[in-house]
Amino acid sequence: MYVDRRSHALPQAASSDILATYAQLLRLGTMPNRFRNWSYRDLTDFLREKGFSFFKEIGGSHQQWIKRGVDGKPDKILEIYFRHNAYPMKTIRTTARKSGIPEGEWLEWSGS
Repeated sequence: MYVDRRSHALPQAASSDILATYAQLLRLGTMPNRFRNWSYRDLTDFLREKGFSFFKEIGGSHQQWIKRGVDGKPDKILEIYFRHNAYPMKTIRTTARKSGIPEGEWLEWSGS
């Protein structure tokens, strides 16, 4: 016997507050944890916060990001590559070392 399910009342749409909270919970599941679970977006957001900017494409999915030196200090140039999934922990540690940003700032940002 066929039952027409369309005739049943549909649940009310979720409020925007509930959707925002749900989105935050989903984001928490993918937040970086120390040097683990960093996505391309996490990495570039952090670098922008710390004064880096996109410099140029260098072939394929590789990019250069630069932080201009001030007061005679040399420019810092990082090579990063775009990934759809999380970067390996060793890659993030190497990027952190090459960036000149103290490790504590990386860990603090990933924990916030």
